Amino acid sequence: MQDDPGMMPPPEETGPPPTAEEIATALFAESVLTQVRTAMMLLGRAAHPAIGEPVTDVARARKLIDQLELLEAKPEGLGAEETRLIREGLHELRLAYVEAAGEQPKPPAAPAEEPLIAEAPKDDAGSDEEDDEDEDRKRFVKKYD
Repeated sequence: MQDDPGMMPPPEETGPPPTAEEIATALFAESVLTQVRTAMMLLGRAAHPAIGEPVTDVARARKLIDQLELLEAKPEGLGAEETRLIREGLHELRLAYVEAAGEQPKPPAAPAEEPLIAEAPKDDAGSDEEDDEDEDRKRFVKKYD
């Protein structure tokens, strides 16, 4: 085959290579779009690739929506295009969620104001040495809402 001087080279050969920031932006956008597509699939809007039928799993879709809402709430470091992508994806997902679940999605719960570490209750029975040990130790408490 002969090279035709009038032929344009493929687009990937015409410009400079992408910068690290451009690559990171593209990967972030692909990640957000994957979450949106997966949530839409779980809301019955698309066929599951493995079985070829729509699947409805509102609880799992809700988890994906919650993850995207966290990204929307903390936009530090995100560009305008990335923020717009998250907001548009969430808008579509919220509409699909209302149709699938029949209810409006609840906003994520606010973090508890209580500390995760609570002091152990003091017992009057015991020696002073044990009391000193109890004061130094703190009990970890995990709350389930």
